[in-house]
Formats: sequence, structure tokens, C-alpha cells
Amino acid sequence: MEFARINVEGMNEADVRETIVRPFLHALGYAHNSPNHIRTEMTLRYSRAFLGRKKPGKDPKLEGRADYMCEVISHGRWIVEVKAADHELSLDDSEQAYTYAAHPEIAAFYYVLTNGWEFKVYRIGEPREPLLHWRLAETDERFSVIRNILGPRAIKERAKRDAIELEKPLAEGLRSRVKIVGGFLTYSDHMASNPRINSALKQIAGSRAPVIGREVTRSAEGLLRADIEIANSNSALDAIAKAAGFESYVFESAQEYVSTDREHPTIFQNIAAGEIPSGTASRHVPGVLPMQMPFSIKFTAFTEAVGFVEDNVFQGTFSILYELRSRPEELARLPVQFRAAANLLRQTQIGSAGEFQIHVV
Repeated sequence: MEFARINVEGMNEADVRETIVRPFLHALGYAHNSPNHIRTEMTLRYSRAFLGRKKPGKDPKLEGRADYMCEVISHGRWIVEVKAADHELSLDDSEQAYTYAAHPEIAAFYYVLTNGWEFKVYRIGEPREPLLHWRLAETDERFSVIRNILGPRAIKERAKRDAIELEKPLAEGLRSRVKIVGGFLTYSDHMASNPRINSALKQIAGSRAPVIGREVTRSAEGLLRADIEIANSNSALDAIAKAAGFESYVFESAQEYVSTDREHPTIFQNIAAGEIPSGTASRHVPGVLPMQMPFSIKFTAFTEAVGFVEDNVFQGTFSILYELRSRPEELARLPVQFRAAANLLRQTQIGSAGEFQIHVV
């Protein structure tokens, strides 16, 4: 919904509720009679003593209604207090909403104040300073941040953690930085431009590499960045990477968020250069007999991962292509017995493709 196009002028409280707030709650993922439930105008009885500045012995108990309560069943909830468009939001309004949100029958994580023109999100116990404040016209632009605080997935996460962050999320339901805690890459195919190497690669198709760690975050340039560490595997390409000193695969994307839609996946890519130094055991290179390499091999690695995230699992397909080349001046000095192996690697491509599943928290 394009909230910026809504004309708030002249709206009474009921207009703001139905024209602005209800569609906003639906956009966040809440609906009546669902696990992410909306309750309206729930009547509460409470004491002014909640505010800590009244006289509980003299002040009568008050009765009021929270305009909306959004609850993720069994996890947590938050409320919305709505005012008319011509009402200027004040500290008294915040304290009134706080008494609703802090009521034992509610025990909300947050409360929201709005008059249609502006929205303020407060944490329980902090009625003077909003956690987040935005104008209606900014809603679409800032929606990912808003949803990362008030959306159903965020409320589930809030039930598990005390820490709240306002940084730009990686995806709906994910924080701005997540840890990789497991998963695997399955190599469905290997290929090489050299027939001898290609034949050796075909014998190890179908191997699986466990993913053991690292993280997904944003780079200093704002790119999505996945740094994936892979345990020892039978993949020749993993062996080449480790021989060159690469301890992990790095993928980056200029897309704003990691996709949650399998029909429109996120594309991560990277290019990196490395070198397998002379003296390295050639068991790292498929199709070449084991020996101490008497020459170095330079390579460029192109990596790509295409996928989406669902239930904290990033999944999809990947491809890795190595362009290997050796130095002509080194090859010219080689003894005759090494030249056959060297010619295999004078300039060749080795690639791999497959599927991945990576678990994040």
C-alpha cells in the first residue's frame, strides 16, 4: 500500500483507525482470527499508580480501551493508541498508552501512538522517548525497519532476546547481522576445459561439503555479504581454495535485502584472485599425479549463489569457476618429467555447481 498518498486532513479518530492503521497492521502481517491476531478496543481497568506519579489512595481506578492489540499467539504483543488527525501527540497520550500496554492482561513489548500524520513506537517503561518515530509519508520507505520491530517474526525473536536493534535488516525476520550455524553444499556437477582434468572431476560429482560457520552482514559499501566457511570435503575446488589460503567463500550482492521469495531470488557474486605456491602437494589438483609442485599456479575464482531465505534457512543454487594459469617463465625451466603436468595447467578452467542450504540465527 502507498501510505504517502493518503490524505489525512480532517480525519477523525475512527477514520484514522480504519483508513490508515488497519491497512498498516495488515501490511505488517496481522489479521483477525489468525496466529498473528488483531484485537480491537479491548476494555481494561487500571490504576493511575501505573505511572508512578499519582496518588493511588485518592485517584479512582480508570477504565479505558486500547484501540488495537496485535499479538503473535503464545509469543508476545503490542498495542496501538489512535488519535484524530488534528490531535497533537503529547506525553500524556504516551502515558495513557503506556498504562494500557503495561496492564497485566496485556504485558506488551511495545506501544504505538499515531494521529495519522505521524507514528511513535515506545518501549515499555520509556514513555518519554520513542524508540522509533516517522511521518506517514515515510512509511513505505522505512517499512523494512518498522517490520523488523513490529512484524510477527520480529515479535517471535523479541520473545527470545532482550536486545533490540534499529539497523537495516538483512531480510524480513532477520537482524542486520546473522551467524551461520550449519548447512551444506551439494556438488551436483564438476567440469573442466581440459579433458583429462574433466574426467577426474566427474568421478567426484555428488560430493557434499558441510558448512560450519561465519556470518551474513553488510559490507562497508552497503553490499549484502555472506562469508561461508566449509569443512574439509572431497571437492577438488575446496581443496584448491584451501591450498591458496582461502579459508572461506565470500559472496556479495547489491540487492537491498535477501529475498524471501523463491520466484525472485537474491543473486550473490564475487571474484577473487589467489595463488597455489610452488612446493604445494598436487593432490589438490584433479587429474595431476601426486607430487610437490615445482611451479606455482595463479587463479581467478568467480563465485555465484542464487537463493532465498525461509524460516532462517538460506537455500538455492551455486556455481564456482576457477581459471588456472601457470607462469611461462617457470614452465620453461622445468625438468622434462614435469612438463606434462605443467601443460595441463598452463591455462585451464575448473568449475563446479550444485545446491546449498545454510542455517542462520
